[in-house]
Amino acid sequence: MEADAERELIEKAQSGDELAYHALFKIYRPRVFRVVNNILRDDADTEDVVQDIFMRLFRSLHTFRHESSFFTWVYKIAINAARSSLISRARESNVVTESGSETLDLVFSSEADQPEVAHLRAELAGMLDLAMASLPPSLREAFMLREIDGLSYAEIAEVMHTPVGTVRSRISRAKSVLAARIAPPELPP
Repeated sequence: MEADAERELIEKAQSGDELAYHALFKIYRPRVFRVVNNILRDDADTEDVVQDIFMRLFRSLHTFRHESSFFTWVYKIAINAARSSLISRARESNVVTESGSETLDLVFSSEADQPEVAHLRAELAGMLDLAMASLPPSLREAFMLREIDGLSYAEIAEVMHTPVGTVRSRISRAKSVLAARIAPPELPP
């Protein structure tokens, strides 16, 4: 979407035009769904979170000041909502299993379902989260837009308002830093 047309649509939505808001929803919903689903990996949970995100956007659209691209603003809201959902889901899971109110009759259908593999994946995910948190924001955002959201270098350059060469450099530096900070755990024999 052309920047001027997007800005006009956002301003109409900010002034209460429901058609403009629905147009923004139609344009950005697939991208927001992809961002959230890459984190949650569950379509039903993702759908719930995406609906919540757009309700939040509707209520807080007046706070958007065009200081960044609209997608960057939406992206940050989506990432935060998805992470909050993951944390809530983890807490609920711990409460259920620790309370003993549910018997755990687990059937492991593949190696990926084995507790050791799940534990190692969780450990690696934790290491990745720590390493990602240590990245400077510009590197982290470029890396996530490319590797998590699957945006092209040109799309990232547009979202970040930076040249494509700078985007490539940031992603490369982010990968180098992450590779240096993450040592994959050893799988059990």
